Amino acid sequence: MIKQFTKICLLFLLFILTPVVQAEEVVKIALVGDSTQAIWQLVQKNLGDDLRLDLVIMTDPIQANRALLDGEVDLAAFQHYAALDQFNQDNGSDIKPLAETFISPMNILSQKIKNIEELKEGDKILIPESPTNRGRALKVLQDAGLIQLDPKAGYSPEQSDISENPLNLVIEEIDQAIIMNSLQDVAAGLTVANNVIDAGYDPIEDAIFQINIDPTNQDLKPYINLITTLPENQKDPRFKKIIEAYHQANVRDHLNTNYNHAMIPVF
Repeated sequence: MIKQFTKICLLFLLFILTPVVQAEEVVKIALVGDSTQAIWQLVQKNLGDDLRLDLVIMTDPIQANRALLDGEVDLAAFQHYAALDQFNQDNGSDIKPLAETFISPMNILSQKIKNIEELKEGDKILIPESPTNRGRALKVLQDAGLIQLDPKAGYSPEQSDISENPLNLVIEEIDQAIIMNSLQDVAAGLTVANNVIDAGYDPIEDAIFQINIDPTNQDLKPYINLITTLPENQKDPRFKKIIEAYHQANVRDHLNTNYNHAMIPVF
């Protein structure tokens, strides 16, 4: 009798607990690399038990966007406006920005000179070969007074848009991942902040020329990083909770203190 009663109690507990397990809501988020994983773990802490975030780490931005388009993930968080616009244009897609997160600086670095005024006629400068980061690098060179660009080029100019190059600088486009390791062979280079940090440098403190990062500067808006989703999911109430959990003071403080100036919050 006692055994039967115990069995009934266990079955009852299983019955009332099972719906709780089944009701757990999971949102899959595509990231590229693991550099922002700690941020999302903090967002998970802010969410509590309301939602569980499943972080899907990928190695390639195109792969991550395709996973979003194919419904393999619900959100993506790895690209800025310029990169998103380029992907949508190239692929005929309509991935939408859902929220802004941070901006990463792109500045001029060198192992040979301490100031851009030391650049000489015909010096070589390395920039990323990817269209959006190439365009951003060219705009930084313009801001430094080293070149002039055709204003019609927008935020993704190419070298063909250079209208003035007083020092006849040789601007070489290569894989952004190897620019820091190639600085010993050239006068200077520009690459994304994560690559700078991976090479043991500070993207602001070690720069020979830097752009003042002001999140309200509209010229920098194309380079603000985003959380993105598909058009039909923009009003998903779960995503609103995630954005609110991301845009908290503890996440802002974490960005400001843990990434060597590589991720400057815009919220």
